[in-house]
Amino acid sequence: MEPANTPSTEDIKGYVDYLDKEMTIMGILSTFCIVSLGFVAQKLIFPDKDSKVAFWENATFLCFLGLSALLLAGWCFYRQRSLLAWYIGQISLYKAKGDKRKVKSLLTRSDGWSNWTWYHGGFGGLFLAFFSLISVALSGVCPFIERWQVLIGCAYLLAGSLYCGFFITAYKMFSYKDDPGAALWARLFGRA
Repeated sequence: MEPANTPSTEDIKGYVDYLDKEMTIMGILSTFCIVSLGFVAQKLIFPDKDSKVAFWENATFLCFLGLSALLLAGWCFYRQRSLLAWYIGQISLYKAKGDKRKVKSLLTRSDGWSNWTWYHGGFGGLFLAFFSLISVALSGVCPFIERWQVLIGCAYLLAGSLYCGFFITAYKMFSYKDDPGAALWARLFGRA
């Protein structure tokens, strides 16, 4: 007879299926980032002959920042996918070996918020890319963007870093709380 705290084979299969679906989502997100990077780079760096605005020349820093952020986002989503694949492999391996204690430990560890930091890094990169590339698109009609592009880009970097830093810290500190962001906010500002 199995102890009460040991997950059933059906429960383990359900959780591994969930991780597999999340892996698929991470694959789609990383592919989206890389395909977007190629499309946007081609349009910005090699515009059509009929194009009246050379965005690359107007906002070089913001173009570089946006394209780099797409690459970073794709890498973060791929890294998240790799971590999920590792957990699936380890859970399946120890389940096959019959090591129920190790399976339970892996299930607990894989369920923590701290395993989702790459996911938030990927979305931080997507937001940085989105705002940088929107600014590039607006640079043709707003000349101040060209003039202040480094300052604008640094502001986007700071905002993205604060977003990622907050959630990564929250996920590491409060990995098993229901709302780690609220728990960190309460700790920072003294509200329980």
